Amino acid sequence: MDCTSRKYFAPMNYVLTSLERRGYVERDSGTSGATTRVVRLTDKGWALIGRIRRCLSEIEREWAAYLGAERFDALRETLRDLSAWLGKLD
Repeated sequence: MDCTSRKYFAPMNYVLTSLERRGYVERDSGTSGATTRVVRLTDKGWALIGRIRRCLSEIEREWAAYLGAERFDALRETLRDLSAWLGKLD
């Protein structure tokens, strides 16, 4: 995905502005030009990341308990394949 494309700029800016207003990220001017911005998580943002990871772990445990280890591992692998195919992962 080319995030520098104009079609992604407006929605991304909207999301970043919302996160910034809520105190989860901060934006600074970059060193490589007037249009470059560096986005950093704040302490509040890092705390949210921790909560999200704990929630995801709980969901994964529930799904694994329901599906069984073999089927759950197959599901994860399938989702990774789809994500790579869509260009979301390196």
